[in-house]
Amino acid sequence: MLNGIDIASYQAGIDLGAVPCDFAIIKATQGTSYVNPDCDRAFQNGVAAGKKLGVYHYAGGGGAVAEADFFIDQIQGYIGKAILVLDWEADQNPNFGNVAYAKEFMDRVTQKTGVKPMIYMSMSVTRQQDWSSLVAANYGLWVAQYPDYNKTGYQTEPWIDGEGTGAWPGYAMLQYTSSGCLANWGGCLDLDLFYGDTAAWDAYAGATSAPTKIEVKPKQIPGMAKNKVGLKYAGHVQDIGDCSVVRDGQVAGTTGFSKRLEAITVDVDVLRKVKGYENLKMNVLVHVQDIGDKTYENIKSTTVIGTKGEGRRLEGIEFEVTGLPTGRVLKFQVHEQDKGWSTIATASDIGAFRGSVGESRRIEAIKIWIDDKSEAR
Repeated sequence: MLNGIDIASYQAGIDLGAVPCDFAIIKATQGTSYVNPDCDRAFQNGVAAGKKLGVYHYAGGGGAVAEADFFIDQIQGYIGKAILVLDWEADQNPNFGNVAYAKEFMDRVTQKTGVKPMIYMSMSVTRQQDWSSLVAANYGLWVAQYPDYNKTGYQTEPWIDGEGTGAWPGYAMLQYTSSGCLANWGGCLDLDLFYGDTAAWDAYAGATSAPTKIEVKPKQIPGMAKNKVGLKYAGHVQDIGDCSVVRDGQVAGTTGFSKRLEAITVDVDVLRKVKGYENLKMNVLVHVQDIGDKTYENIKSTTVIGTKGEGRRLEGIEFEVTGLPTGRVLKFQVHEQDKGWSTIATASDIGAFRGSVGESRRIEAIKIWIDDKSEAR
């Protein structure tokens, strides 16, 4: 994951070499006439500081094609070096609510630059407007959602409401505050978390041949987190690396991108601190490409289940769990290559297996949660 900021003319003169950030996304243009006078200075400053960069256009009317062409004309020197973004907000945007307008802008940018832009919007807008056509067109999503306006530094697990992102399968980046406080800057900053590594960033920027849409922060699956215990886990994915921590039936890994899940971690140590879960014991067996079965007994939060850096796919997985409170069970399901989501498995002291053995089929994602035993399937 990468920590960064997004800036506009309000942050004119900011030194991206002095302010701690992995990346900066800079406002470039708005409508068909406005150019941020500090954009190129900030961009070149970021290049010199070795930062990952992005540039955005604020939708402001004048025609989708005309806006796209204006944006492209102004950022010619940045193409292939920066993520391109359409900023979709209601203020000063007479076309807000017209999804077709946004799609026309993004299609035009893709056509003329060969790079698929990302789109930025608030979390509520992902649900209020029908973005199905954009999802089908495979554009990446950057969302904004704040719990409050309290001052904060970077966060590794920012709050989200868990209600999902409408038609979007997930999002690649989250803006979680406008009240960020960082060293060497006297004012507040927007803080962002990118749920990928530098290679994923470069893919979005079009600097590599990798897919230009890698959603690594999927939405919460409604109805899964009934117990509210907070079972946390995370995946390690091909070409992406360590993904963000998810919880209670959320998706760890990716779907639709043909990427193997190589390892997972489960935060059992924290769960053991919850009343009733003190005696929890979890054993995990995985079937790993070219290795076969590997067993992990009484796992800890730091236990890497699978492999990292070896390019080996997880093909099957089994959980064996004891010490859960009376009436509670652990459930899980996996997303398999060419097959999709498996049926839900209910783990117990005799184990439960999902995936395959001997079929050279990768697991791409997993969901894990604790539920009522009466609802076991």
